[in-house]
Amino acid sequence: MVEKAGAAAEGVIMVQTIIPDISNERRSSFIARLKRQAGNEPVGSLMAAAQSYDAVQLMLRVLFQTKGDVSSDALKSALENLERPYAGVVTTHDRPFSSDDHDAFTRNMIWLGVWRRGEIQFLYTEDARRAGMIRRKEQ
Repeated sequence: MVEKAGAAAEGVIMVQTIIPDISNERRSSFIARLKRQAGNEPVGSLMAAAQSYDAVQLMLRVLFQTKGDVSSDALKSALENLERPYAGVVTTHDRPFSSDDHDAFTRNMIWLGVWRRGEIQFLYTEDARRAGMIRRKEQ
């Protein structure tokens, strides 16, 4: 954890799929709920929490779409043919999977983050300015 790294963590650069920013209401709301749930405990990995949340929400939509059919063929088909986009925390998932592509996001959907003053921030100020725009998966 970053707490153990102390001052050595300052300036560390990392790839992120989510960085806290006030320009995106879904992210802000998710982070606020996560912090409220965690109480005084630090959130271990915001990125893992956000991706897991989106994955569970996608699977819930798939289960509704298959009307409860949990066979592997039905689930796979529904994941590859979502009827409606899902406005998630990390991004808006619109056809995130296909028969030959099972990655939910592409390179254009990641940010470079930097650890500054005890939190992950955007490395580039222009990325922070564009953070309110949803980056969608490239097909």
